[in-house]
Amino acid sequence: MPPPELYTTAALYRALESLAHRFPAAAAIATPLGIATYTEVLAQAQSLETHLQPYVGRRIGIAVPPSLGWMAAMAACDKLDIAVTLLSPQLPADALAASARTTGLAAVMTAAGQLDDTGVEGRWAHPGGSVTLLTSGTTGAPKHVMHTWSSLFRPARLHPRYLHGRWLLAYPLHLYAGLQVFSQCLHNAGTLYPHPEGDPVAASRCIAEH
Repeated sequence: MPPPELYTTAALYRALESLAHRFPAAAAIATPLGIATYTEVLAQAQSLETHLQPYVGRRIGIAVPPSLGWMAAMAACDKLDIAVTLLSPQLPADALAASARTTGLAAVMTAAGQLDDTGVEGRWAHPGGSVTLLTSGTTGAPKHVMHTWSSLFRPARLHPRYLHGRWLLAYPLHLYAGLQVFSQCLHNAGTLYPHPEGDPVAASRCIAEH
C-alpha cells in the first residue's frame, strides 16, 4: 500500500485541467471514432460527475475500452475521491459480475456514464482516489495491486522532444504497462493511439493518417 503522502488529491484530474487550459486544441486520444482534445476530455469528465456522485468515497470497477470515455471516467473518479479497480473490457458480463463481488465493487462501468450498480457498499477508507490493478497471483487467484495517480505519474519523464508526441498504446489500460504509456503521454501533452484490435498495421496506419 502506498504511504499516506502519495494520496495527492485529484492528481489526474488536475493534470487534465492544466492541459486543457494550456493546450485547448491539443489532441488527447485518437481512435477509429475520431480525435478528442484535452478540452473535450475535461468537459466529458465534468459531465460524468452527476452520474458518479452516489459513489463518492466508494470503490467501483472500470471496464471501458481505451477511449475518450475511459479518460473522462478516470478523471471524474479521481476528482470525486472514488476508488477505481480496472477490469478488462473484454470480460463477459458474468465474469465482470464475479469480479465485482470478489473485489467489493459498488458498481461497474462498461461505457462512459453506463453504471451497473452491484448492491455492494464498497466503502473506501482512505482519502483521495486510488487505482487498483488485478494481476495473476501465484495461486491462480488475482492479486490486487493498489496505486495512486501520484505514484503512477512518478516514473513519467518530461522532455521537449516529447511535447505533443504520438504514443502508441500497445498494452491494455487495465495493466500497469498501459497506464505507464498513458502517464508518459499525458505528461508531455501527447496524443494516445490505442492499439486497434491487436493489429499493429492498423495502428501504424492510424498514426500516419493523423
